[in-house]
Order: sequence, then structure tokens, then C-alpha cells
Amino acid sequence: PVSPACAVISRHLRLAIGPLRERYHGDMVVITVDEAPTDRVQALERAGVEVISVGSGSAADGKTVVQQLARRGHRSIYSIAGPRILHTLLADDVLDRLYLTISQRVLGGEHYDTLGDGPAFTPPIGFHLKSLYLDTSLPDNAGQMFMAFDRGA
Repeated sequence: PVSPACAVISRHLRLAIGPLRERYHGDMVVITVDEAPTDRVQALERAGVEVISVGSGSAADGKTVVQQLARRGHRSIYSIAGPRILHTLLADDVLDRLYLTISQRVLGGEHYDTLGDGPAFTPPIGFHLKSLYLDTSLPDNAGQMFMAFDRGA
């Protein structure tokens, strides 16, 4: 079977490519910004990784990310991203579906972030529930819900 391409978005390029290459053997591209450290860009390229710049300054542009991946033949992008990238994809209106998993356990503490790290969306971005699955097979009666949401108005 053909592995899907793996695209990693990183501003600072502090990536452990060796261990990733040991586990993942498909096509890999690293997406970064113009201000990325030149020495790290060159090290990635020497390791056989294509590096693409998608924005001037210190932030990636979501539309350019999608356009660059589309030029390489990728029609569907599944993103596992942190809160800054999620915010970028939402703000640049390139996210069509959102998958969430909620574990039925409560964590507490002082340092928890929201899903999207950045300025508030005004108006809020709407989603419609597409599917919901409840998995009750976890120990201690702590199930989890898998949800998919499509973009809405």
C-alpha cells in the first residue's frame, strides 16, 4: 500500500527527522516560513526532505499551505495540529471538517489552552455535527466520544 504524504508545519524547525524517518517511509515535506533558520532548512534538505516556505514573517499562511499541497497532488489534507496552526487554518478559511475526541475524564490545572490559540473569531466560526460515536470500552467507566463536524454558517 502507498503511504500518504506527511507534511509537517514548523516555524522553528526543531524537528527530529531521524526518528520520524525510521517510522515513516512515505513522502515527507516540511512547511515553514521565510524566517526559518537557514541551517535547519539546509539540514532537512540534506536529509532528503523537501522544505517549502509559505509565508513571510513568522506565521504560515493557511491558504498558501493548502495551495502548495494541492500543487503536489494532495486533494485531501488530514491535519493533526496544535492550537496555533488550528487557529491559522480556521482564520484563513481552509478547514472544512473538524474531528474531536473527548475523553470522559476531567483534568485540572493552571495551564490549559483552548483549541485555537490566537485572536478571537468575530463572529464565531460555526460547525455542524456530522457524526458522533461513543466508545464505552475504556477502564473505570471512562469512555470517549469521537466527533466529526463540518463547516457551517
